[in-house]
Amino acid sequence: MDDQPTRSQKPRPISPRQLQFARLVADGTTQTAAYFQVYGKKSSKADASALAHHPNVAAEIARRQREAEARADFKREDMIRYLVSILHTPMNELSDAHPLVQELNITRRGDADFIRIKGLAKLEAARLLSQIMGWLKPAPEPTTPEEPVTIVLKKMWD
Repeated sequence: MDDQPTRSQKPRPISPRQLQFARLVADGTTQTAAYFQVYGKKSSKADASALAHHPNVAAEIARRQREAEARADFKREDMIRYLVSILHTPMNELSDAHPLVQELNITRRGDADFIRIKGLAKLEAARLLSQIMGWLKPAPEPTTPEEPVTIVLKKMWD
């Protein structure tokens, strides 16, 4: 029998395991790890991905993610602004009270204080920003037509 509902059938509600899987994925667990936690068996990425793309499960994941974002004090846009500020702030503008200072060391030698200020990593900020913006997707590989190769091979065997 087909799993697709007919006009007289209502779509089946999400199962408890699907609900648990959706909760884990929405909370940041990878799909494969969530599948293993819920079903207790190793799966391929394809199995976990198929479950995540099931209409009821995908809707539940999206709903939970929207709810979590609405509750968060620090929104996506705030993170983007923060990462951009890391990238645009010159290191020589950092002081001991600057919010982008990661580490501050004061060494006293005699009467002099030496201050070493370490800022947040710009390369890591660029990587995170690229990830958030979706810029890290691999470029599609160019496709080469098959005909020229086939023609050459045919000519070799004639």
